[in-house]
Amino acid sequence: MGQSAKPPEHLILFARYPEPGKTKTRLHSAFTPEEATDIYRSLLNHTLELVRQFSRNRGCRVTLYFTGGNADKMRSLVGKDIPLMPQVGESLGDRLVQSINAASDAGAERIVVIGTDCFELSEADLHAAFDSLKKSNLVIGPANDGGYYLIGMTGPFPALFESISWGTESVFQETVTRANEANCKFALLSTHNDVDYPENLVSIRAVTPISLQDHFQTSPGRLSVIIPTKNEEAALPATLAAIGAPGERLEIIVVDGGSTDNTSAIAREWGCRVFKSNPGRGRQMNVGAVMATGENLLFLHADTLLPADYGASINRGLAEGPIAGAFRLKINDRGLGLRIIEWGTNMRSRFRSLPYGDQGIFMRTEDFFRIGGFKNWPLMEDYEFMQRLKRKGDIAILPEAVCTSGRRWSRKGIGKTWWLNQRCILMYHLGYDIESIRNAYYTASE
Repeated sequence: MGQSAKPPEHLILFARYPEPGKTKTRLHSAFTPEEATDIYRSLLNHTLELVRQFSRNRGCRVTLYFTGGNADKMRSLVGKDIPLMPQVGESLGDRLVQSINAASDAGAERIVVIGTDCFELSEADLHAAFDSLKKSNLVIGPANDGGYYLIGMTGPFPALFESISWGTESVFQETVTRANEANCKFALLSTHNDVDYPENLVSIRAVTPISLQDHFQTSPGRLSVIIPTKNEEAALPATLAAIGAPGERLEIIVVDGGSTDNTSAIAREWGCRVFKSNPGRGRQMNVGAVMATGENLLFLHADTLLPADYGASINRGLAEGPIAGAFRLKINDRGLGLRIIEWGTNMRSRFRSLPYGDQGIFMRTEDFFRIGGFKNWPLMEDYEFMQRLKRKGDIAILPEAVCTSGRRWSRKGIGKTWWLNQRCILMYHLGYDIESIRNAYYTASE
């Protein structure tokens, strides 16, 4: 691999021998154990290809530390060109310390550790990591799930890995806290997605490796209607009736975020494909898109009724070449206040090309993945998504209207609901992170 004797840079890859039932178990809510293992194997092969190319260009040393299986089984997957070592230690922190110490003892001055879960990781990220270690003692690549996809350092730093809550959303922040406590100068790389849950597979579906094409097929002419739900047994039957029965050209995907009622049973009885997901509309809609087989996608709220012949309307709208589209909005309430909200929404959609999620957003499946899908956010995922879509093309607003429930305005009051929405939009444009926006929204909602 073009390695010189004791090069000063050492890239460490942590990997697992793929075994059904033990590999990528958090994907089992949507995939069989065998399918989840296939996905992991594809991630491993992708990372190995990246590491080989980077090592040739950079001239760094590479070692793969494995767990599961044995050396012979792992060698059969990896090949003979990359040295293998077993991971040693009880916790992930222990195993990281051991591998970093070994690299340092072998003469490495800059050590970077990666896993196999980050499909978005690039050669540029790896170059940036090693270059950062020429100026800083530590470099971290944050993951959107609260962990990190890469960590690098100039030498052993065991205190960095002590008492970390591994496998939680606080790993990155706890690590930063340890670094600050030690007055350690550190650099941060771009934030990427790790592939832990089905919603993280958006980046993989954008390119769909050959090894996974059987798992992610698209049927020409089919529309996939994706409905995120949580305790929607009252509203869902009418929504499904307006959609119609699933068939060759129509699939309905219900992604449930933790219902305690009969939502999932109602969906299955109608013939929907039902998946479980972490809660949050952005996450749930990404799961639905990942599992969809349609040429086009329609994202629909569980309390929103589609107009007659909606499929033909969507096809006509997309035939004109927009990046995405939505319907006009009608609110199922006769009050004057909601008529004003309805009018304002339709004016905003028409003249600013800014529809919201309750208007039924539709687009081509390939465009959804090319753009990167929704953010895995608990709110405002539709607003942020539309900001990106507008930069890529036109947004079609169909003359037909969906009819949505007025329940959220009625529950909080029209004025308060409008004010909460505008406050969140303002905070978004002022650069607040999504957790701050979420806290502000739900605190004010109480």
